Amino acid sequence: NIQRLPASVDYTVAAEPAAISQFYQEQLVAQGWTFVAVHDKDSKNVFLVFTNRDQGQAASILLSVRDSGVWVSAILRPWEPSSEVP
Repeated sequence: NIQRLPASVDYTVAAEPAAISQFYQEQLVAQGWTFVAVHDKDSKNVFLVFTNRDQGQAASILLSVRDSGVWVSAILRPWEPSSEVP
């Protein structure tokens, strides 16, 4: 049950959100991404954010618990670090 577009992928998986979150954190960091934040106050809707300075990209990953499993929606978009104000 995978849907792909040029800069995104959506799929449903039978796993716990915590395990999926850990998987993405381990795999993306190992590939040079920086883990920025996790928004997980609602354990049924978890949102992860990563950046990759070298590639100029940000990745947003939404994990949403459904009756059929966890729906995962990963989106890549251009990203530039904010300039520092003196």
